[in-house]
Amino acid sequence: MKNFKLTLIMLLGIMGFVKTSIAQIQPNGLYLSFNDYRQHKLSYANNGKGNKIVIHDFLQQKNITVTTDGTKQVFAKNSIYGYRNNSHDYRLLGNKGYQIIDTVGFYIYSSDVLSQEGKGLKPVKTDFFSTKGDGEIMPLTQDNIAKAFVKNHKFRYLVQAEFKSDRDMDEYDNGVKEYKIKELYIDSNK
Repeated sequence: MKNFKLTLIMLLGIMGFVKTSIAQIQPNGLYLSFNDYRQHKLSYANNGKGNKIVIHDFLQQKNITVTTDGTKQVFAKNSIYGYRNNSHDYRLLGNKGYQIIDTVGFYIYSSDVLSQEGKGLKPVKTDFFSTKGDGEIMPLTQDNIAKAFVKNHKFRYLVQAEFKSDRDMDEYDNGVKEYKIKELYIDSNK
């Protein structure tokens, strides 16, 4: 009898976990504006009932195709703030999608950039940033940080002291689960 109760309790716990996990899965969709993104308001959400969103990332094409109830609509990428795909948010700028990585203090993005590797081009993960969620997106370099945060002397000096090269600027501190550059930014505002 004890084994039966224990098994029943474990089964109910697992069912509750699965139900919670499924409920936490968010649909794919479009953020028509920055305000929609801040409010997590998706338009044209892909609810799995034959609706489909195609971003056309290949060669940075200019349009997004949305199929809703059998009707196709085409949107220019430059008229949309961003989109959600597979539980990740992306911002669109210049027909290119930038994955939104972190939004505390300023925004950090990631995107693949084609780079010459050996005999051909290879996509390389590259980090970018903007001072605001709807601001200019720039490569995450010491020079760009210095230009963007010209009035925050302490932050600029901390960045120069901490990072030996631009390649180091995407370091992640697993202990505090935060990018080191974000830690420096928070420290500079104390």
